[in-house]
Amino acid sequence: MIKVITDSTTYLPTEFITSHNIEVVPLKVRFGNEVYDEGIGISNDTFYEKLATESVFPKTSQPPVGEFKLKYEEILNNDNDEVLVLTISSGLSGTFNSAKTAADMLPKAKITVFDSKSTALGLGLMVATAVDMADTGHSMPEIMARLEQMRQDMHVYFMVDTLEYLYKGGRIGAVSAFIGGLLKFKPILTIDEGVLKPQAKVRTRTKAIKRLINIAQESIPDTNTPVQIAVMHIQSEPDIARLEKLMRKQFHNINRFVTGEIGPVIGAHTGPGLLGICVCPDAYSIDWKAIQHTPSYAHSNATK
Repeated sequence: MIKVITDSTTYLPTEFITSHNIEVVPLKVRFGNEVYDEGIGISNDTFYEKLATESVFPKTSQPPVGEFKLKYEEILNNDNDEVLVLTISSGLSGTFNSAKTAADMLPKAKITVFDSKSTALGLGLMVATAVDMADTGHSMPEIMARLEQMRQDMHVYFMVDTLEYLYKGGRIGAVSAFIGGLLKFKPILTIDEGVLKPQAKVRTRTKAIKRLINIAQESIPDTNTPVQIAVMHIQSEPDIARLEKLMRKQFHNINRFVTGEIGPVIGAHTGPGLLGICVCPDAYSIDWKAIQHTPSYAHSNATK
């Protein structure tokens, strides 16, 4: 039996996590001297209220190696044969390295650690797919092959109301060229090769929503292609309902549609008002001979 673990930046709906028995290792959020486990120690509403009112800017960090190790041991002691861990992009967090280091500490265990090169519901769609495949009896090589293809094909785009939070959090990186238009534009960003990159600048929120839809269509021109879709937000329920309606209208062959709110770890760097989409083709073929697993992408003690 393959047991799936992920981190708290997955942001899949709680009912999905619970019903599929997915194990979640939380990242950390620090406000001054207070440290919270994401998804457990502080609610989204409380966090965003603090973000708006506290003078101290929050800091985020990956789970300690020991937390992953304890989780692995707990799972393997409950008659699970293999463990599959899917994490936030190693280009955005040290979580992948923590998970991999913990796996190295259990050399006899069958533990595979997968760097999603994504986060939020981009990661969430991969987790949901891995769980579906594990529950229907697919092998680890089959699951890994599908995940590697999803990683290549996943399109993630999101709009933020301001770059202020990315700037304060030191995550501005490749989007620094947008700062000049900070007050005039709604930046649209993407995750490319596991890191944050600029995609477009739009003057109004309404136009930004339309642009997100256009970008999704440009990513997958044939709207009859089977797809998995996720839409995400931060304290933007009316806008996310509109975005979901537009995405469902745009794509005609949707195999999975997920809606969720972004939590504190990602939200600390983007701020309230975020709207995002993830779209991934769901029609695929796999060339088994071409599948390669390298340490920078995945790790399995079972292959040693």
